[in-house]
Amino acid sequence: MMRDKSYQRTRLGKDVVAYLAWKRAGNFSERTLDQYERDLRLVCFAVGCGVKGVTHPDLMLVLENLPPGSWGRARAAWANFFKWAVREGMRPDNPVDRLPPLRRKPDPVYEIWDQDELDLLAAGTRSMESPLRERLRVLTMIESGARAAEMLDLQLRHFDLARKAIKVTGKGRKERLIPISQELSQIVDEYLLTEYPPPCGRLPALTDYLWYPVWLRGTQVLGLRPERRLGYGGFWRWWKRVEEAAGVDHKKPHMTRHTFATDVLDATDGDIYAVKELLGHTSTRTTEIYLHSSRTRGRAAIDALGAYRRGEQ
Repeated sequence: MMRDKSYQRTRLGKDVVAYLAWKRAGNFSERTLDQYERDLRLVCFAVGCGVKGVTHPDLMLVLENLPPGSWGRARAAWANFFKWAVREGMRPDNPVDRLPPLRRKPDPVYEIWDQDELDLLAAGTRSMESPLRERLRVLTMIESGARAAEMLDLQLRHFDLARKAIKVTGKGRKERLIPISQELSQIVDEYLLTEYPPPCGRLPALTDYLWYPVWLRGTQVLGLRPERRLGYGGFWRWWKRVEEAAGVDHKKPHMTRHTFATDVLDATDGDIYAVKELLGHTSTRTTEIYLHSSRTRGRAAIDALGAYRRGEQ
């Protein structure tokens, strides 16, 4: 969660605090509230007025200091805030409505992992400072298709070894159960029976996080805190070490989710509803972005085209 609350001392800050309290009463997740707070604090520092005085040129100036990839998310947070302000009688209109419409981007083409690369990611953990823990983390990513935030929230109690599944809490605090392999179940069992290295020197507790802070000097462990959740910066640094140990080209960790979705589609002959449930999507419209990544359907289409050109159809 965001620690710098200095925006609250601005004239707009008190309105943002009131809005976030209102959102929290609506049972929104802490991750969602944290992101709204981060996007709104930018406006607080950019204007010298309360909610009534904010104009769309003010918002355009803030957007100029954001990467274009963040514009849609920030505008959505602002629009919701000013919609609340209008409803509360704090201003007559929503300034976000006067911003130019965003041009729709073409659907992205995702560079997913192939099976050889996935094998290298898992095998590379053998050379890391804690091979058992790192193999458990990497296989959890590969087999769950979970988002980064969902993985960082995982505690050991979320592994159900009797049912061979992981309980993942997604957006809107919606829970889903994802089946895992026998291999991953055995690794979890071994991990629970293996003491942490010094200076911790105890067995894992069910309330421990799977991703937690570790302080290293080279390969020497200086300290670790399994009871604390790892932050995003630490997660990205960890992922870089995994890729280096595996000797693979860089891809974002989110690509394990896209790979998972694509492989499930191929294994189930395009069962988009199965992928929707496993990924925690609220609508199949979101899941449809993975259809074009399917390896087997793309290969089948090319094979059919070749046959057609050879006059075999």
